[in-house]
Amino acid sequence: MVVAGQNGSVSTQQNGVRSRLQRPRGQPGWHHLYVNSGSRTDHGEVQSGGGAFPDTREVPLTAKIFRLPTRGSNLALPNDADALRNAGYLFCEGLRNAFDLAFAPNGDLFGTENGPDRDMSEELNWLRPGLHYGFPWRIGGTDNPQQYRGYDPSSDRLLDRRFLAYQAGYYHNDPTFPPAPANLAEPVLNVGPDADSYRDPTDGSIKDASEQGVKLSTFTAHRSPLGLVFDAAGAMAPPFQHHAFVLSWTAGDANGTSVPGPFKDASEDLVDVELTKLGDTNYQARITRLVGGFLNPIDSEIIGNRIYVLEYGGNQGLWEITFPPSATPPAAVKILSPAIRGNDFSFSFATETGLRYEVQFAETLNPTAWNTVMNFTGNGAVSSVSAPVAGVQRFYRVSVALK
Repeated sequence: MVVAGQNGSVSTQQNGVRSRLQRPRGQPGWHHLYVNSGSRTDHGEVQSGGGAFPDTREVPLTAKIFRLPTRGSNLALPNDADALRNAGYLFCEGLRNAFDLAFAPNGDLFGTENGPDRDMSEELNWLRPGLHYGFPWRIGGTDNPQQYRGYDPSSDRLLDRRFLAYQAGYYHNDPTFPPAPANLAEPVLNVGPDADSYRDPTDGSIKDASEQGVKLSTFTAHRSPLGLVFDAAGAMAPPFQHHAFVLSWTAGDANGTSVPGPFKDASEDLVDVELTKLGDTNYQARITRLVGGFLNPIDSEIIGNRIYVLEYGGNQGLWEITFPPSATPPAAVKILSPAIRGNDFSFSFATETGLRYEVQFAETLNPTAWNTVMNFTGNGAVSSVSAPVAGVQRFYRVSVALK
């Protein structure tokens, strides 16, 4: 778990950290845990916590993604930006709440982001080390107007009066709002056809971005995207093979604005996200609604050609969505190392370019199935792996999928 300490520092203890431990294929340094630390504000305003934190906006430990070594112990995250950078713990920043993280099949890291109470698009971001993703100065491809002197919330057409942040006066003229950093990264662009409604700031009307020829950054406001998974193994048949899939938590109105949530967007669904890389700068996505009618879906898991969706609302159901399986037969697998227990596991081997390698684990020596803790594509070099989680007495082995 993550534990708050003196002077605003954070330390780590065993168990409880929710994360995804997977190495970007073909890259070194897979011994890391990626941790989201959300914002302490709606949109960068002062939040004094009843006087406990006077004149406090965001702090060095908030609105960031940290990358922590899995072999570390008694790690301390100081509430000091320079110290976090110098220690190598700060991966990227400017993220309001990257509620879910996942690696794409090519090793790129993505995160879904939940936005503020203002009608600003919610984001899917390609997360890269050292970048700033805009919060609180730029949110959903739009400037936060509170950073500008003379801001008048009463004339702001993107403020829904039903939300707490408006009712509590969090949106206001704010002449001490800090200046924005340079070179802010932009979200993945949604080319439609779904999850792309937006409110026009000039007249307050709701429009469909793809029908207007506009690329949205990325999702309809207030969808609360989460449950991000990828068909990394290619277990699904086209057109879904290697795609991403995203849930949305918040109930919306498919036809209008009757609820304080997504507008002209039913939400509470599973969408298919077909990503296309735009050089080295960004991605765009074709987003298509696949399954609706969930009640506050909160997370998902992908196993082969099936996605399992967990609901928080209603009877808290668990749903299985089955996709057409890939017609390509699974590759023959060769086990390269013996199964070795816990901290004694260490193995070096020469990789063959283009072959897919996996480090697998199980709780017993002869399980019915092995789980994958990391995978990568060989590049002809010698690779060394060891027990990914210190102190956990599992069995580990290395396998390779043969062509």
